[in-house]
Amino acid sequence: MWLLGMAVIGVILVLPLWAIATIQRHSRALDVLGKRIRELEARLAHHSLEAAPAREGDAAPSPERVPFSVADAPPPTAPPAPATARPAASLEQLVGGVWLQNVGSVLLLVGAFFMILWGYTTGRFGPGVLVASGVIAGLGFIWRGDRMARSVPGFGHALIGVGLGAIYLSLYLGRFTLHALPAAAALPLLAFVSMASVAVGLHYRVQAIAVLGMIGAFVPQLLAGMLPLRGFSMTPAALLGYMALVDLVAFALAARAGWSALDLTALILTAVTWIVADPQVGWGWGVQIGLAALFALLGLAPVPRLTATAGRVGNGALAVIAVAPLCLIASSWPYLAYANARASAAFMVVLAVLYMVAALWVDARRHERDLWRPLTAAATLFLTVALQRGLGTENTPMAWAVEGAVLVELGLAPTRSWLRWLGYAVLLPAGIWLFCVLVPSSGARGVFLDAHAIRDLVVIAAFTWTGFRLGARRELLGRDERNAPEAWGLAATGLLMMWSAVEVHDLARTIEGARLPEPESAGGTPLHQRVYTLSSALISAAWTAQALATFALGWLRGSAFLRWVGMGLLGTTTLKFLSLDLQQVDVFWRFLTAIAVGAVLLAISYVYQRRPRARGPIDPSAP
Repeated sequence: MWLLGMAVIGVILVLPLWAIATIQRHSRALDVLGKRIRELEARLAHHSLEAAPAREGDAAPSPERVPFSVADAPPPTAPPAPATARPAASLEQLVGGVWLQNVGSVLLLVGAFFMILWGYTTGRFGPGVLVASGVIAGLGFIWRGDRMARSVPGFGHALIGVGLGAIYLSLYLGRFTLHALPAAAALPLLAFVSMASVAVGLHYRVQAIAVLGMIGAFVPQLLAGMLPLRGFSMTPAALLGYMALVDLVAFALAARAGWSALDLTALILTAVTWIVADPQVGWGWGVQIGLAALFALLGLAPVPRLTATAGRVGNGALAVIAVAPLCLIASSWPYLAYANARASAAFMVVLAVLYMVAALWVDARRHERDLWRPLTAAATLFLTVALQRGLGTENTPMAWAVEGAVLVELGLAPTRSWLRWLGYAVLLPAGIWLFCVLVPSSGARGVFLDAHAIRDLVVIAAFTWTGFRLGARRELLGRDERNAPEAWGLAATGLLMMWSAVEVHDLARTIEGARLPEPESAGGTPLHQRVYTLSSALISAAWTAQALATFALGWLRGSAFLRWVGMGLLGTTTLKFLSLDLQQVDVFWRFLTAIAVGAVLLAISYVYQRRPRARGPIDPSAP
């Protein structure tokens, strides 16, 4: 448990601080770039004034009449230095000056939390004294940070953030643990400090101040969820209200400034706090809807501002939109897994529709597709979860495969490659799920061509259709999708071989009239031996028929790939016959299988030798 706690603490510390450091680095680069642009604009304006006529009515002298000398030329400017890799000293400065500062600031907040708890549990100080001293210490940090910001800006801003976090901690503990403040006074004060932390950050134009203030607001519940601390248990509704108080106020102010690190910190801390606090599965649909609304607002609130922004959206803002659905599902799954399946599915469908409407709204107002992609991905994720909850475990692979094939079909148009990739992302787990179902079912699974078999065959058909349609519209595929038709075709071929191997066992049992609870083997009872012998022969026959069908399709479509797949199937069938059938089946099935496979091989060889004379040589570059 302590390893899990350390991992969670690492995530909480590293991700927000990494985002802060990255944005600060880019901000410094933008400041340098803006300074250079202003210098160039001033220099150009100066040269324009020198080249302008002295009087408005005077005409500019022609170039032929103006003598030119080297002395008249403007002094040459030094070319910009080429971009080089970050030196070791700069990296050392980043780690020692930024990372250590941020980690130390968070540890100061943790230390302040435990110091107040120590003073209360030991009885050395009264609750009022502890709350007042924490607030005074926080104000002292803010005052000292404001003075230090004039000489060492980064360090001073960190002290301001620590001070705001200490004040929030003191007020929180004073209300919920020390019971020194009434609710009528504590809640407005907490809201005021939450708004003040962001307002101060906006005033200094430093995002780290607001992030540290937000971390201080989440520290008590995070530590209470990971450590055996008493006095911090909250009902699901109360915990949701507390997180909404912190998130909504902070996010509403920070969204205007475009601070993606603050947004991302709010999302991650809210999800982790809800998970580690473990409010049990006892919350109802009211709390669940409120939790979904909180994450949806956190994820969708930046969309209007980003839609009106010209140019591409930054990676931080895109991460906020993409992470919000993941945080919602991670926080809600303990409840959705035990709630009514149909109600959970309907709930997920509503969220999918919400994100799809947002995606369509963005697509109609923004030329770039960078913001549209995470929104459609979120809608696909919610729909995928809804299918799993609504149709059950047995029908999930079939539903996911159909969904993936539909997404691929919708993506077969210019500028819609993202939909194809979403289809790949949904088809892949459906195929892995079916593979994991078929592998332990190497023996008989039940009745021949039962409902399970039909559902599995639908998955294979979806894979086959995807490969067929991608091959037919190959001109739309990008460089990364060059081999996608062949990959999905091979996946469909392998799954069909496994499916037929499972189904012929059921067919052999049906033919022999056997109902055997244990798997068949060559060394069992005579009934076992007959079922095993018949199933082995039927597997070879099914694989041979699949190879012939693949060959025929390859000839009809002129596809060398399908012909190669057919030859591979025949080679696999021949190896099976030589390694298994000749040793374990009786003489009748040996000669029958040998004649059938040999005849097919000769027939295909005849076609290959006959075709060059009838239609000319085969083009090896044909797809």
